[in-house]
Amino acid sequence: MKVGIIGLGLMGGSIAKGLKLKNNNIEILAYDTNISDLEIAKKEKIIDSYTTSVDNSFKGLDYIFICVPVKYTIDIAKSLENIVDDNTLITDIGSTKSTIVSTLETFNFNYIGTHPMVGKEKSGFIYADSHLYDNSYFLITTTPKTSTKNIEKIKEVISLLNAKPLLIPLEKHDFAVSVISHIPHIIAYSLVNMTKNLEDENNYLKTLAAGGFKDITRIASSSAQMWNSVCIENNEQILNTLEEFKKSLSTIENYIRQKDESKMIDFFCEAKQFRDSVDNVKKANEICTKIENTPGQLKNIISILADNGLNIINLSIQDDIDEKHGTLKLYFENVEKKEKALEILTKHGILNL
Repeated sequence: MKVGIIGLGLMGGSIAKGLKLKNNNIEILAYDTNISDLEIAKKEKIIDSYTTSVDNSFKGLDYIFICVPVKYTIDIAKSLENIVDDNTLITDIGSTKSTIVSTLETFNFNYIGTHPMVGKEKSGFIYADSHLYDNSYFLITTTPKTSTKNIEKIKEVISLLNAKPLLIPLEKHDFAVSVISHIPHIIAYSLVNMTKNLEDENNYLKTLAAGGFKDITRIASSSAQMWNSVCIENNEQILNTLEEFKKSLSTIENYIRQKDESKMIDFFCEAKQFRDSVDNVKKANEICTKIENTPGQLKNIISILADNGLNIINLSIQDDIDEKHGTLKLYFENVEKKEKALEILTKHGILNL
């Protein structure tokens, strides 16, 4: 398999790392404007070759992933039109799809739009992660022009990234991501700017910012350039969704102003029930447990699993507000291994769900 990656940042770099981890024989060509990152990736054998221009190097590939800010996607794709042949499938992974898909479907090459529902608040190749896509949804946008052949072909490479392909009609995509991704990022940025504007010379707000504030604003550390592009490209859907958010904010503002305890409780309870239902849709291969923030706790868990032949493909730890405990999430290759790990950790009395 030969794969081209245009844009070797966090997302493109993670695709390269993930594919090489799955099959080191996959041949990867990368394009980027950052020569230093390209050289590092080649030295570390994450890519096999690189170029600093979109040229004939991209001939004869099986897949090309366009992983650049959405405002550059169409121009990049246009430059590929006279290079690739019918054996190459091109996809872009941008988080807005309507304009891009509608345009690229008119170009003279095989194309299908995708969008992995995953990322980090940090950007750049330095943060690329071979497990970034593990068990995340990798959306495939469909239109009446989308061929079954292209769907099946893109599913093959998505499966190599341990991601879960999910078909979504193009007309539904930009609305959905405006609600669950774009607006939350805008809110996070707004909260941080509000806090900055209210801070004084004592820096109490910055000092006291703890679990809740950090959790809800973590994504405000994301790439400003990327979110500028998203807001421009998904302008209409974002503005419509912002109106709905302002209505919700106005509703709770009125309840607070009126000191209407009954309606406030209903407002909070309804939100809690829906939020809890989101948590209940857990990743099938995930174990979540509380862990004490003391030396050796994590090492003990990893050692027990390793002694039983179980490999953790990814993990995350989130500090609790008291900083004495944390929430540990462990991810396994499949459900069977997750269930075996659950049994072993339960037997050792480690789990605190």
